[in-house]
Amino acid sequence: MDEMSIEQARPKLGEIVDRARFNNIHTAITRQGKTAAVVVSVEFYEYALDACARPRMQDKEGERS
Repeated sequence: MDEMSIEQARPKLGEIVDRARFNNIHTAITRQGKTAAVVVSVEFYEYALDACARPRMQDKEGERS
């Protein structure tokens, strides 16, 4: 994953979005040295949302208690 400050990202936003969209390259945007946001493709975002919404497999031993 690439990383750049918001000041560096501002003039390159179109390029950053295209890299996420077409090349699946994620870019972390920092503010005052801390990650403030991450630019990812819509496909990755939707996959991540779906993965978070899926129920987790429970240990079979835990179900018997």
